[in-house]
Amino acid sequence: MPRLSIIITYHEEPLPLAEECVQSAVCVARRAGDVEIVVVDDGSQSSPQPIISGTNFPVKYIRQEHAGLSAARNRGLQETTGEYVQFLDADDTLLPEAYCHILDKAREDVVFFRYTTKKGTGRTPEAPRTYETGADYMLHHNMRASACCYLWRRKVAGDLCFEQGLLHEDELFTPLLLLRAGRVADYPCAAYFYRQRKESITHAEDPAHSCRRLDDIFRILLLLRKEASLSSGSARKALTRRVEQLTVDYVQSVHRLLPRGASRHERIRQLHERQLLPLPIRAYSMRHFVCSLIARLLT
Repeated sequence: MPRLSIIITYHEEPLPLAEECVQSAVCVARRAGDVEIVVVDDGSQSSPQPIISGTNFPVKYIRQEHAGLSAARNRGLQETTGEYVQFLDADDTLLPEAYCHILDKAREDVVFFRYTTKKGTGRTPEAPRTYETGADYMLHHNMRASACCYLWRRKVAGDLCFEQGLLHEDELFTPLLLLRAGRVADYPCAAYFYRQRKESITHAEDPAHSCRRLDDIFRILLLLRKEASLSSGSARKALTRRVEQLTVDYVQSVHRLLPRGASRHERIRQLHERQLLPLPIRAYSMRHFVCSLIARLLT
């Protein structure tokens, strides 16, 4: 069993960016050793296979019919066997120096690190803060949803996979993964380069896409709240906190993405109907405290 599986998901990203991405994964593999890399091509018109062939490293290439990011990640999980898993989007890169240090020290079920929007190799990380369980971390911190900023032990996930057909699928997957985790470590440094592109899914804001984003976040809210109702103890409290935080984000997105009028009011009405509003005033963070107050005023 390899120490690490790096799963790169590709769909129509510019080939020069995909080449940088694959090379960063290969650099990590050569430095760290005992690493497998798989590229899942989610039905792209332009195949990255020539890039992969030119790496002089055994990168596995899988092509499937276009089914979305969740399906591509799930396929990558099926095709790899590493003790730890790392997801990597094809227009981003790992920062080898910082990442290899973190990988070498990783003994926990889940390891967190930061991302940066500036290129570089990443500085050597400081010692991490550790927590006995993922639920304990979630109870005291505002978790980052992006699955690419987590290095996690495969056996922790069990049968957990990404919900297909969802945008913002990380908002569902990551908290459920953390609830299954024992000891976790949080490194306060960047080991991942996130490339901001207007063409990417998360930055597309045409009306139809905005409505789909809001629909999917609302669905995730309901799924997480249902999971919380089936949980107990710290897991229930941790998920409840996450639902309340995500509700704040959702209300802000409604007012940012939708024009004033009936559609905006209908979204807020649905939150009240499902008893997601009014929000309790919590001091999770200054941002959440202020936003929950504003959300009350706006609703």
